[in-house]
Amino acid sequence: MFVNVIKEFENISLLENTDIEYLKKSHLPLILYGASELGHAVKCFLDSKNIKIDFIVVDKEYLLPNIKFYDLDVLSLEEILANNSLINIIVAFSTGEYTKKIAYLNELENVQKCLFFDVRFDFSFDFNFIYQYKYLLSDLYFRLSDNLSRRIMLEFMKSKNLMNAKELIKLNIPNECQYFPDFLSLSDTEIFIDCGAYVGDTIEMFLEKTNKKFKKIIAFEPDIANSEKCKIFFENRGGGGGG
Repeated sequence: MFVNVIKEFENISLLENTDIEYLKKSHLPLILYGASELGHAVKCFLDSKNIKIDFIVVDKEYLLPNIKFYDLDVLSLEEILANNSLINIIVAFSTGEYTKKIAYLNELENVQKCLFFDVRFDFSFDFNFIYQYKYLLSDLYFRLSDNLSRRIMLEFMKSKNLMNAKELIKLNIPNECQYFPDFLSLSDTEIFIDCGAYVGDTIEMFLEKTNKKFKKIIAFEPDIANSEKCKIFFENRGGGGGG
């Protein structure tokens, strides 16, 4: 059994992302959709693979005048799509319903492929890491107490090596309990600190779990557009507890 798990990690380390090979062979314009931290990481990753980005786009509501991303002008997604030229798109954000956005873009006639690469600056579970630490990873695997956790670990390693979590998502782990699982009992004196409040989606779950009875909510959201939406959410939702 131990040998089989070692072999499993060796096989994971050898997996290759076919989207990279596709982009290397494609002659279509390549659009990077997103100019945030993940956009920077994806840009550096593509540079390391000698894959050239042709245009940077963001949603029209986030477009600022005369803004550049590296040496490229930042355009609106709507402007690029209006040209009706056949293109490839890489989505470089993972907030909100980004999977639905990918599915939507893949349905458009002028989008050949819409892709996503889950890469980060700080660390990479790449071939070298997985192969080098396969014995330690195997030891961790057997420390897990249930089969689902072990399956999740294997799919997590695959998703990191392939930079895509679609197989991990197929395990269908309910994410509605990500922050407030059933075993966590919330009282009416809770202080909830949301570091990256987006538009208030997680806060909405907190309000439902506490029936709007809490001490205080402290929310941080650096994106101006999202913070404004979050304020509107609070105004519309109201509720008891602290502010």
